Amino acid sequence: MSRSIHHTLLAGRAVHRPLRLSMPFRRVLEGLLVLLFVAEPVFAEGRCVPGISLIPHYPKVMDPNEAAIPLSERVYPDVVTFVNLDNDDDDGTFDNVDDEVAGGDNELIKVTLEVPAADGSGTVCLDVPKGGEYISVWTNRMKSANAALPLPATFRMPADFSKGENSTGTHDVLRKDIWVEGIAPYTIPTNTQLRLTHEFAPGQVVTNLASITVVGVESVRWKGRGNSVRDGNDLDEDPNWPTGLQPGSVRVFPGARSVDGVVEAGARDTVDVEVTLSVPTPRPVDVFLKSFDVDDPTADETDVVENHWVDREEYSWDNRGREPAKDGRFVGDQSAAHVCALSFPAGTKTASAEFQTTLQPGDNFRIVANADSNFLKKLENADGIGMSNSDKQRICHKDVSGTFADREIRNPDKYASNVLTVWRFFHLEVDTMENPAESGPEANPNIDMDKVKKLFKPAYIIPVIDGGGNPANNTHVPFRRNLSAQDAGTFLIPFIESNSSRKSEFWAGYGLYAYQPSAIPEQIGAFGPGNPPTADRDPDQEKHREAVKAGLVGVVFWCEVAREKNLSAPRWARTFAHEMAHILGAEDNYYDGIPRPNDIMGSGRNNEDSVFQPAALDAMRSFSGNNKAEVEEVRLLFENRQ
Repeated sequence: MSRSIHHTLLAGRAVHRPLRLSMPFRRVLEGLLVLLFVAEPVFAEGRCVPGISLIPHYPKVMDPNEAAIPLSERVYPDVVTFVNLDNDDDDGTFDNVDDEVAGGDNELIKVTLEVPAADGSGTVCLDVPKGGEYISVWTNRMKSANAALPLPATFRMPADFSKGENSTGTHDVLRKDIWVEGIAPYTIPTNTQLRLTHEFAPGQVVTNLASITVVGVESVRWKGRGNSVRDGNDLDEDPNWPTGLQPGSVRVFPGARSVDGVVEAGARDTVDVEVTLSVPTPRPVDVFLKSFDVDDPTADETDVVENHWVDREEYSWDNRGREPAKDGRFVGDQSAAHVCALSFPAGTKTASAEFQTTLQPGDNFRIVANADSNFLKKLENADGIGMSNSDKQRICHKDVSGTFADREIRNPDKYASNVLTVWRFFHLEVDTMENPAESGPEANPNIDMDKVKKLFKPAYIIPVIDGGGNPANNTHVPFRRNLSAQDAGTFLIPFIESNSSRKSEFWAGYGLYAYQPSAIPEQIGAFGPGNPPTADRDPDQEKHREAVKAGLVGVVFWCEVAREKNLSAPRWARTFAHEMAHILGAEDNYYDGIPRPNDIMGSGRNNEDSVFQPAALDAMRSFSGNNKAEVEEVRLLFENRQ
């Protein structure tokens, strides 16, 4: 209807009363007038003529029983269906272009046309006075090739109808079913109107209306929960994501935080998945969500061998985390398929579901939304050897045929999220022996943490010197002139104040700036009785390395060695990164004799362009964070030696 409310009475006279009403009052009044004047029996030339009916049903995707919409709701609020973008018969074609959906399409709205059987003459016309571009109409639910019904359509009475009783059993009717498909979503609050008109005698017409809103998904977005890089809710772009690769990626830091020097008990490992519909829904609806472990973009089709350790292309999954599940899990969802129902009350456009990530750096996720939960269960991430990164981000239907682009869900920019990638902070407690020089050649080195962070970046890890959760932990320890590599672990134990913070939810490490080591045989020749070390046990012809790891306990940096070697600031940064990587499980790899000129975990760490190679990245990204047990084991050893 237009801004004027129209209704044609029997006996051929039109009553036209203009009313200037605004939405939603106009919509309510339209429905009331239609029900008042059409749904009730009317009289013509002394005989009772029951009103015609246009009876919409809930689509099966919303109600498997396909119940009829109550009489009082057939005009307002609108009947709702979703844009038809799934694959109900699991064949090789998505339903929106399928020439026949075997078994029927569950997004279609069944609409029953009813005309009084007592007046089985004249003509019946079905048309769409508003919003016809958003729907297609069919004569069966399979959408067979010959079942398209162009509107307006005129039906013969009674040949095109079947006979039966009305829903209340009060009189016989002629009935015909049609099916309405949503082909495009509304983006503004309006609707499609179906109009059924019966001219049962010249100049004598009754009319009925039904209103339909076609809903789509406008976006699926990630929202943080105090776990961005700055502990806020706005997740920033992943700096490791390849330039130009679609979709984009944002990053989350799901580890626990330290607040006022106290480490939180649990991880900040949940985010919100915010779904926005194309238009506020007139009725309550559910949209279903499913999570996917999508491809790690480290390896493209050109470098599978080089990056095999990091991105194992022979598997369709590559997330290292297994808790709560490799593809994450919606909070409260215990289903095997990891499908979550997200409810939208009437009048709403946006709703959110809480999603829990894994904790391993480099793990990544995508979310797909659809009104059909069964459709989501047939989707998969396309991933495999020799595929391009662009194809490996697609979420595809298992049964649809063609290229990866052909198999990808329809409108992925709206019905799927971008990628969410896990990053971790590595919290470092760094102590120094007492009374170091404040400046000059005897001062402890000033580590270039920007360089260190750049080296850890490919592992999706950011190291921060924050006392392992409490800046007050970065203190001085008693001076010891010579600290052997063999005694380093037990020496460190009493001074590691951040040990209680170490757990899978909070990665912490320890480093000590010490003075110098004890001499080793390679430095001074024969070692043992009769060949005591001389002077300060640290000869000028320095051969000792400048740092040593103590298992997963911590790292000792010998500053005097570094001074005598005249280490540059970049070399110190590489040494610092090398040793701290040991705490995260990365191993030295220069013992096998294979030259690796650019490997920071091997002899190549002396080179300016050395970086962590795939084996080390794999180790750090797979690190569990549970190194507290080893610290306690060494602590007991230390206590027993006192």
